[in-house]
Amino acid sequence: MSGFVSEENILLNQQATTKEEALRTISDAAARIGVADDADAVYAAFLAREEIDKTGMVDGFAVPHCKTDAVKSAAVIIFKNAQPVEWPSLDDKPVDIAMALLIPDSEAGTTHLRLLSKAAMLLMDDNFKSIKDAIWYGRTIYHNILKFCRFQLVINVAAVVVSAIAPFFGVEEPLKVHPPAVREPGDGRLGAIMLGNEPAQERYMSEPPRRRDESIVSKSMMAQIVTMGLWLTALSFVFLKVPFFDSFFASTEQKLSAYFVLFIWSALFNAFNVRSDSFDIFKDLKLNPGFMRVFVIIVLVQAFIVNAALIPVPVFGWISNMFSCVPFPPAGWAAAILLAFTMIPVDILRKVIVGRK
Repeated sequence: MSGFVSEENILLNQQATTKEEALRTISDAAARIGVADDADAVYAAFLAREEIDKTGMVDGFAVPHCKTDAVKSAAVIIFKNAQPVEWPSLDDKPVDIAMALLIPDSEAGTTHLRLLSKAAMLLMDDNFKSIKDAIWYGRTIYHNILKFCRFQLVINVAAVVVSAIAPFFGVEEPLKVHPPAVREPGDGRLGAIMLGNEPAQERYMSEPPRRRDESIVSKSMMAQIVTMGLWLTALSFVFLKVPFFDSFFASTEQKLSAYFVLFIWSALFNAFNVRSDSFDIFKDLKLNPGFMRVFVIIVLVQAFIVNAALIPVPVFGWISNMFSCVPFPPAGWAAAILLAFTMIPVDILRKVIVGRK
């Protein structure tokens, strides 16, 4: 749009709730930047044009225009609202982007047609029509990166804390037993597949622009990372040190194998938590089939690793030894998975206490 509209004529992240408020904002901006000398006259001219016929086009765009002596020189003002507003349009959809044309009465003929022609060409240009989608999906990518960071850092916090303080509790560092298996869910590849294709949310478009120097880790994000990381740490020591859980296993090797199950399932359940800052953590799962696909793959691979020794073939015994895993009873599986599931209600409780944001 270079040469067609200047930077000062672009109004982003506006908060209008009606078409009239949007036109009022455009009129005030016209007077402020020197395009017009009477904002009220410009606003009245916009309303008069709206009475003649609808100016809403398609796909959330509108082209309101006014002709009045209050306009000193022909100009275009781009208006981007934070949320769509009701605006009579050709496809009966609300509008969130308006390309306002302001023309002096003395230039109502040729200039008006020239600006309308340029506006029409831009609206038909796929590059211009994709601006809204580009912003939306750019913000979706940003949010999905944040989701992955929450997922990854919770695992990292728990792993670091457990490794650091386990010796003080008389526990041989449990995460050294299965390093490749414990690392895999949080090493970036599988987590990225699970959370990298989360669907776009309409609410992303109502968010204000972010400063370039704004930290990627917000207070709410840090609260979730610390809370859930410490909760996973607490689960680890409850499982490893409380005598009640010894009754499910015949040996220390079995219990450490079950801890492997607990840690991985905790990470998987926490993946649901990071999908939303609200309570709708299971919403739109069908729009991201990769999430459940990876979830199931990890569960099946883990079950295979833990039970590989049950298959009387040498290569499976080698796999069991490589991951230091041994089979253990179904009751142990149930205990580990039930403890891991508490990651979900605990994070919901955190959201209730500190608020969703």
